Amino acid sequence: MNAAACRYSGDRGPVTLWEADGCPWRGAGYGSELARRLRGSGFSVRTVPLQERRPTDNELDAPMHVISGGNTSATTATGWVAAARNALAEVTHRAHDGAASVVGICFGAQLLAVSLAGAQAVRTTPRGMEVGLHRVRSTTAREDHVVSEFHYHEIHPDSMRSIGAEVTYENDHTEVQGFSLGNLHGYQFHPELDPWRTTSTVRSNKKVIRSAGSCPRAALGTIRRNRSKWHPASFERLVAARLDPGVASLERHPQPA
Repeated sequence: MNAAACRYSGDRGPVTLWEADGCPWRGAGYGSELARRLRGSGFSVRTVPLQERRPTDNELDAPMHVISGGNTSATTATGWVAAARNALAEVTHRAHDGAASVVGICFGAQLLAVSLAGAQAVRTTPRGMEVGLHRVRSTTAREDHVVSEFHYHEIHPDSMRSIGAEVTYENDHTEVQGFSLGNLHGYQFHPELDPWRTTSTVRSNKKVIRSAGSCPRAALGTIRRNRSKWHPASFERLVAARLDPGVASLERHPQPA
């Protein structure tokens, strides 16, 4: 067993996983792969199905939180989304005080953005859905990642800058692919999904992709072209290291891109 595997073999603490609505492919919720990857990285995970209930006080008190992707817009007045925004406010206050860390994925990033900067922070992208495997560039370091994309909303950069957040990742399609504000981190992409699960997502959502102005065949083409450039360590660097400062030293080690 290598050193990295040893480092992740123990319990790195409890994570409350906020699971939004929808299924990226048949039989899987948006929190399913996140839970598997988090447990594989040594975290204990408690999943909260947001459509069914609000997080309990104990779940809100967890030191680490991950908010999944989902089908519904973070700006909607739908009851469970509004309840999630209200509950998230309690956690963001603790994160500002250094008592919690939060990572939002796709819908989760948008929910964080709306909670921090208001509904104007999220809009439908005029360029159509970004879907498939695409490269995102770091704005703060000489690194990039090939990641799974499946979104047709985007976060407005001016809204992030207005609250002092830093745009951390970008590409030519989406100016805010990632942002950070203290212990709060959002990613517009899905670092938990590998090329094979991204393929399943595209094949299971062809109608949605077409209705959002994109082409499923083109999306599958990006997976074929970029799958060899995808790296499993991206999840550790982008998610685990943000939740657990104890692995932040991983960022000092170069990663193939």
